[in-house]
Amino acid sequence: MIAQRAGSAGRAGLPGLLSVVRFSFWIFMRREKMASTTVVMEKGINVLLESLGVLDTEQFISTILKEPFDYTEWSRKHYAHVDLREFNRRAVEYDQTNPVR
Repeated sequence: MIAQRAGSAGRAGLPGLLSVVRFSFWIFMRREKMASTTVVMEKGINVLLESLGVLDTEQFISTILKEPFDYTEWSRKHYAHVDLREFNRRAVEYDQTNPVR
């Protein structure tokens, strides 16, 4: 489970857009078989568009493409201080209130 990789100290909330995108992807993959790259990309773009709008989505994608970014390293640092129980509670709550379309 994703929450098991997080740290142990507490920090409120699911921090940052990438956390939301990662969590949404985790919920999607948990419920469905592995989707094709095209399907995953389309759903990811739709999540970004719904969350950021067109202009900020373009800026986000442009930034990701231009700047070197190691998501695994980032997520380890980013989640190092997240309380596992709180993260899991929020993950379950999100799963219950946001069914896969």
